[in-house]
Amino acid sequence: MDDRGRIGLAIGFGAAIGGVVGYLLFTDRGRELRDRIEPRLQDLLSEVDQLSRTFDRARAAATEGWQSFSKLMQDETRSGAEAVTSAVKRGVAAADAAKDGPSGRTH
Repeated sequence: MDDRGRIGLAIGFGAAIGGVVGYLLFTDRGRELRDRIEPRLQDLLSEVDQLSRTFDRARAAATEGWQSFSKLMQDETRSGAEAVTSAVKRGVAAADAAKDGPSGRTH
């Protein structure tokens, strides 16, 4: 679609929206329709607001859970690395002891 087509489409949508808004605001039937729709719209907006707050709480809980999991994994990784380092040191000490023999001298 070229620029002229898009401009024409935008003008058409703008005119349609303007017509609906004018009908709702400036006619008696529009006012009656608004009076019937308004309570439902308020209920819908209230539900959307409540849903948004629920999502915010869920996101906060998920973030907290992820942070706890990450910290736990870091602690476990650190503990595992310390265990490996300790085992390597014991292995090196045992190898040195075997090399030195029972008398403590190198063969």
